Amino acid sequence: MASPRGSHASPKLVNFYDEMTGLVDEGTTVDIVYLDFRKTFDAVSHKILLEKLMIYGLDEQTVEVD
Repeated sequence: MASPRGSHASPKLVNFYDEMTGLVDEGTTVDIVYLDFRKTFDAVSHKILLEKLMIYGLDEQTVEVD
C-alpha cells in the first residue's frame, strides 16, 4: 500500500507501530526483522524467497507481502 502524497507513514506502518508498542507495553518480548526485496532480489523469485523463510520457521502472516 503506497502512502498518500505528502504523507510520511502508511496506515499499515502506523498500525504495525501501534501493535508492537502495545505488546511492549504489556511486557511481551518483540523481535522485528525488516526485509526489503524491492531491488536487491529483483532477479530472484519472491515466492521462492518467502517459501524458504517459511521453511526456516516464519509463519505465513509474518512473511505476508502486499
